Amino acid sequence: DGIYWDQSCLVDSLKAAIVDFCDKHKNVDKSRIYLLGWCLGSLGAMNLASAYPELFAATVLMAPDRAITKSEAERLREMPVWLMAAKTDTHSFYHFNALPTWKLLCSTTNNKLNLRLTTYLRAVDVYLVHNAVAMCNHNLWDNVSEDLHFEGVPYDRDKIISGSYKGMKTVDGTGAVLYDPYII
Repeated sequence: DGIYWDQSCLVDSLKAAIVDFCDKHKNVDKSRIYLLGWCLGSLGAMNLASAYPELFAATVLMAPDRAITKSEAERLREMPVWLMAAKTDTHSFYHFNALPTWKLLCSTTNNKLNLRLTTYLRAVDVYLVHNAVAMCNHNLWDNVSEDLHFEGVPYDRDKIISGSYKGMKTVDGTGAVLYDPYII
């Protein structure tokens, strides 16, 4: 009905639903609620996390559909944030969305070690019916899943070689490259 993540009615409703769920399920550790969004869901995650940062332990933004605003980044200065994007994404453009988001997060955070940026050289294409490509290099879900495997064999921590993820690079907010195979 033309309602998108930018409208506060959705953000407030989602917050209320999370609080209600936690109130009804006393075994939920409220200090460990994580928020993840992909594409347009990343926009929702940005909006929700910046509106209620005290509610979330961390957030993951995958292929954000827009860049974060300065005021949103400032409200997330205490929160660990992991940003993921493909440099060749033809829907959520890396240089218009992910890179400005990363720069703002780095300039506003109180702890650069709380930030992660994972870039992929490419991601899986998103297909419509009859194998028509809808968005090239946009489906990061498959990349994250593939990172838990090494050359087609099931994930085995003892067999992973540090830095062996193909086409992937992860840095923290200081710019240090993270090669730890246990990142994900």
